[in-house]
Amino acid sequence: MLAEALAWLVTPASATARRMGLLAESIAIAARHRRCRAAWAPHLAASRRALLDSAHAARGRRIALVLGSGHLLDVPLAELAGLFEQVWLVDIVQPWPARLAAHRHANVRLIEADVTECLARPPVEPPVPTRFLDEPGIDWVASVNLLSQLAAPAQRWLRARRPELTEPGIARYGETLLANHLAWLGRFGAPVCLLADLEQTRLDTTGAVIERRDYRPLLAAWKIRSEWRWDLAPTGELTGGQSAFHRVAALSQ
Repeated sequence: MLAEALAWLVTPASATARRMGLLAESIAIAARHRRCRAAWAPHLAASRRALLDSAHAARGRRIALVLGSGHLLDVPLAELAGLFEQVWLVDIVQPWPARLAAHRHANVRLIEADVTECLARPPVEPPVPTRFLDEPGIDWVASVNLLSQLAAPAQRWLRARRPELTEPGIARYGETLLANHLAWLGRFGAPVCLLADLEQTRLDTTGAVIERRDYRPLLAAWKIRSEWRWDLAPTGELTGGQSAFHRVAALSQ
């Protein structure tokens, strides 16, 4: 807990990232990785491999745009920096490991941005993002294990600030955010590598399924290039002895 508290104090982050809980989530991801390093290793290796396979197939070598770069646990930064003239790392929180790693490469740029373009104050209807679409040098785009995380911050805000909204309405809002992200990716004039959850599963202490969420219908228009299991929370990581795993895929248009 001391390490997490210190990270809260020393990590540069916007007021929006702090208020919406995204700095806390970034710190929690790093802490869970420390606890679950062995369980996460196959997923992180598969993510890096899928990104590199996609990046090597890109025709241009000017700008690689990486959305959801985070702590760079799943991003092969050195390899991408060697492959492209520039690498742009985009996330609403740029933690110190990412800042230090980026500093080692003259062609890596950190961009602090909300990829939903709506978190400062969630509007009645979330917009389809437009940022970066007019950048002429982008030759490859990656959305890195980001899609299923997009809805929660805005939904928390709506529950706290918009009591007139029903739970089905809040759920639809989240679904719109996810659909908008995919629509945004589809507008880039460059190949896109989408790393995303196909399915999330939570198990009780006996191994019985107590919750499952399926993202496949949302991703029906995308082609699965590879998929794997991510043991997100092994037994003992969650309260009550529960555990959780995801099915993750690398997808393209």
